[in-house]
Amino acid sequence: MDALKPVEYFLKEEEKYIASRNGESEFFFDEKYGMQPSNIDDPLAFLEQNLLHKTYNAMLNTKQDLLEKLANDATDSELLMLLAYEGFMSEYFRDDYWGTREIPEIVREMQKCLYSIIEKAPVFEGSTLYRFCIYEDSVDFEIGQKVKFSYSLATTTDNWNQNKNRYIIQTLPNKQTKAHCIYRIHNHGNENQVNFLPNTSFIVTDIQECMCGENVYKHIYMKEEI
Repeated sequence: MDALKPVEYFLKEEEKYIASRNGESEFFFDEKYGMQPSNIDDPLAFLEQNLLHKTYNAMLNTKQDLLEKLANDATDSELLMLLAYEGFMSEYFRDDYWGTREIPEIVREMQKCLYSIIEKAPVFEGSTLYRFCIYEDSVDFEIGQKVKFSYSLATTTDNWNQNKNRYIIQTLPNKQTKAHCIYRIHNHGNENQVNFLPNTSFIVTDIQECMCGENVYKHIYMKEEI
């Protein structure tokens, strides 16, 4: 992996974007959708929220505790991206969030820092993980299909029994699995989050449909592959 960008890079890029918007109109009127942000089509629009600076300030307050859990083996950039990912910025780290648009360079650098710290997190030692799907998650699989996620797939150790499509994943043994326990570094919302490294491979072993009222949800069973 290429060298990680220092935290100053991310903070300066955010400052530069906010400064570039100074004096511009914040909204425009669309006849179909009404008032819309003027930078709605700008892939860097998320920087205007100043979330990296806000997260960085929060990270400084918990930095020592995070470092102790990582044996002091983490940079400020890695810690920043971990908290940003677990906070209000998780969608931006997903490749599928960007659709057909090119992923911005700063996001690629954000991903590198996140994936680096995920790999440093303790390896998952259990056998089953769950993902309760969001809109972007694919559920159109077939039994026997091989699946690979280019980004870091987030799961939980807990079966929340939510009325949603879900992945139920059987992991490889702890000396082989690519699942790492984020919650043992920082347990945001007590979600017991476990992340797979990017490009982890799975095979679909079973698909069950569950009726809930008028809705049908898919329970997709997967097995992690080497």
